[in-house]
Amino acid sequence: MERVGEAIPRSTWPSHCRVRQFMDQKIDTVMFTVKGQVVIPRWLRKDFEINEGTRAVVYKHNDHIVLKPLTAQHYRRLRGSLKGTKAMDVFMSERKREREL
Repeated sequence: MERVGEAIPRSTWPSHCRVRQFMDQKIDTVMFTVKGQVVIPRWLRKDFEINEGTRAVVYKHNDHIVLKPLTAQHYRRLRGSLKGTKAMDVFMSERKREREL
């Protein structure tokens, strides 16, 4: 595990790195297997409460691969996010329509 700025001289950083955003964050290097698998470092698994069997959403954002674990913490943050929307009404009408089929 390396800390930005300590082990890697700034002069060798790619031009697209935003130094101020990464100054206090840990960075690890991982390798992909032939099957495309990767081992998430222990400190990240601990921080995000990732256990065996934890599901994740994977998507592309510009030139990044984003991996978002679906943990209890993730679901707690979503609680109440649909309040004031018509989401429940839409859900219930869809459910009623499915029952009628």
